[in-house]
Parts: sequence; C-alpha cells; structure tokens
Amino acid sequence: MLPSGKPEQGEHPIGFCWGMTCPASVCASLRSLQSRYPPDPLQLMFGRVPNPYSRLQASLRGKRIFDTDIIIRKEKIHKMKHILFIDGCISLHEPSRTKILCERYLAECLQKDDIVERVDLKELNIQPMTGERLAMRQALLDAGNLEAEMFSFARQFQKADRVVIGAPYWDLSMPAAVKAYMEQIMVCGITFRYTETGAAGLCKADKLVYIMTAEGFADGQNFGFEYAEGIAHMLGVKECRLIYAQGLDVEGADTEKILEDVEMC
Repeated sequence: MLPSGKPEQGEHPIGFCWGMTCPASVCASLRSLQSRYPPDPLQLMFGRVPNPYSRLQASLRGKRIFDTDIIIRKEKIHKMKHILFIDGCISLHEPSRTKILCERYLAECLQKDDIVERVDLKELNIQPMTGERLAMRQALLDAGNLEAEMFSFARQFQKADRVVIGAPYWDLSMPAAVKAYMEQIMVCGITFRYTETGAAGLCKADKLVYIMTAEGFADGQNFGFEYAEGIAHMLGVKECRLIYAQGLDVEGADTEKILEDVEMC
C-alpha cells in the first residue's frame, strides 16, 4: 500500500482488521496498541497514524518508514484462474509435437491452483456451419434463447480467464477443426455485441495463447494465428501471444532441441 492509503494493483492490504484480513497475532498486537495509543479517526481514514503503529509495522517489514506514515504490509493474492485449453493438436506424429508444447505451457506457466478445462477437437468432430445450422442459430438468437445447447462453446469461451489454443501449422493456416470451433463461439449476445461503433467483446479472458508447430517455416505467412488473434480482439481478449516451433522437418534439423528451446513463459 502506498502512503496515500491506496493499495497497489494486484495487492491485498493488511491493516487494522477493519474490513480487511490479517494474521491473528498482528490483529492482537494492533488492538493492544490501539488501547494504549488511540489514534485520531481522521488519521486512520487517511492512512496516517501515530508513531507506535509505525514502529510495529517497521518490525514486521524491516523497512525504513516515515515518522507519521504507516507502510502497510502487502501480500500478493493469486486469484484462481479458469484456463480453457482448445486441443486442436491433430497430427500424424505420436505424440503430437504441438501437444508437447501445450502440455509444457500448462505445466510450467500456470499457478498450481488454476483449473484447466480441456476441449478435445479430435474427439468432438465439430461440424462447420451450413445454411441449415445458420438458420437454426438465428432462430435461437431471435427468440433470445442464449442458453441453448448450440451455444455451449460460446458460453464456455466467454467465462474463461485465459484461453490456450493448440493448433499445428497446416497449409499456411490451422486445421479445419479449429476453424469450425471458432465459428461456434462467434455468438452475438454471448461473446460479443454490436454497438454504434461496431463489435464490442464480452469475454473475460486476459490472454489468448496460441501454440503451434510447423514442419517448415511459418514466418510472414502465419494466417492461422493472425485469424485467431483477430477473433480474440473482437471478442474482448486483452492480449494474444504466439508460442511456436518451426523448421522441425527441415533436413538436418534437431527436432528435439528445437522443441526444448521454445520459450514458454
């Protein structure tokens, strides 16, 4: 917490147990000091308290403080995230090299209490949109039925705190199964809405991570990632990141080393 009394972003202030939480021992010590040296209410309101409180905080933090400003101890609080992993790792390789990178990311770059929900596109066999399915979807939207089963992927995507997509580099783009999935999540009223200035995203995710491997080289023609990035921005996802390994099947390539050298986090 800053001397002004405002907590820094992502930090949880621990103060005088008035609407906040703190270790019981600290609460007891502060209550003892309060009874001996009652502060002026206005001083507490603006984060300025007499020296006895400052001395206690100094002993807790071991840092220099100002005579009249209390520096509140800070604890980083991690909010459990809901990670949505879209597994489009369709490959002749066993295991899929894209899947190897995806599993590394999930193991190395998440917090231990994050929850990973997996959508295996290889098993689901999602069909692309046809005229008949488009008419069905529009009828549901006109009726305001956003809870229909047809929109389950869109609702799932909208609620995720982070999205990870695994998709090998196919024909300058992505597997058709991943594109078919993208069509399922584009639902007005769930993942985006229209305003006077255009589309506005409704999704919670702070980041979309696109993980890809290529037999050759994708630089300059990575249209799969560019498409996913465009969709993410339209849906309100704040950041997109590409993690990839390329040149895996080029003559003389050390495939294992190329995969190992990919920077995950």
